[in-house]
Amino acid sequence: MIKITPSLLIEPNHILWIQGDINYSTLRYLDGSTVTKCCTLKKFESALSDNYAFFRSHKGYLINLEFVERLSLDSKVAWISNEKLPISRRKRREFKEHVQDLSIPLKD
Repeated sequence: MIKITPSLLIEPNHILWIQGDINYSTLRYLDGSTVTKCCTLKKFESALSDNYAFFRSHKGYLINLEFVERLSLDSKVAWISNEKLPISRRKRREFKEHVQDLSIPLKD
């Protein structure tokens, strides 16, 4: 468990991705459930990016690289749990560098 705020504890290894929307973030878990928390994506990013395999792929998404299943040929989209997650143009090169060692297959 990791403390994000004094009242918010999470288990990072069970999170597929986090989607931010202004001051709220929706966490998507392995079991398919979602939970919305009153916490910015930036707070999650600062707590998770250094010690866990989380990457800010887009202004609204923080994804767990451990669960990326596929990557589009043009690197615009990553698939996790059969859902498409965007990768911003400015983050594509850095994202590809992070996942190249994970042997993630490319798909049209």
